[in-house]
Amino acid sequence: GSVYLVMSWTDTLMVGAYMSDESLGVYRFAFKMATLITFAQFAINSIAAPMISGFSTQKNVGGLRAIIHQISWLNLTLSFPVFVVFFFFPEWVLETAVGESFADGATSLRILAIGQVVNALCGPVMNTLNMSGYEKDTQQIMLWTAGLNLLLNFIAIPSMGITGAAVATTISMVIWNLVAGYKVYRYFNIISLPIPWRWRPK
Repeated sequence: GSVYLVMSWTDTLMVGAYMSDESLGVYRFAFKMATLITFAQFAINSIAAPMISGFSTQKNVGGLRAIIHQISWLNLTLSFPVFVVFFFFPEWVLETAVGESFADGATSLRILAIGQVVNALCGPVMNTLNMSGYEKDTQQIMLWTAGLNLLLNFIAIPSMGITGAAVATTISMVIWNLVAGYKVYRYFNIISLPIPWRWRPK
């Protein structure tokens, strides 16, 4: 949790160090808007966590697969429409929310929205690892991606501004979800993406 907190503020702190307060305000608002894509996911994960733990303890892979897929489909239903609006109409979103002065954050909002929708569509991969005895894997994933995020922000912000911060954060988020998703597949033979219900990996 501490590593995630550090990671979620790395881009903001580095934008503040390299750029003006105005740019920082625009970026931070775009970041907050993008997190609306996964707003429902946090509530769903908190409810599902004890179910995941129970299925894992019982070694009920079928039940675990079912709850993970249900969450993934629910995330798709709730997050994808918001993503579509943010990705295709970022200027309208920002201008409607706070005015034309924040329209410069449109590209950042679009990029950050990609990271958030990937986070949603990958399903509860971090929760699955945490609640089934693989919390060390989660820790390692977060530590490595936090370091990568710091490096990418250091490289991208001076040359690309707040767009660089958005790119660095999105890349880090996509990588941690893909790696965690691979771990879930490796340990439980479960693909967490919202795939056709009757399809099963061999």
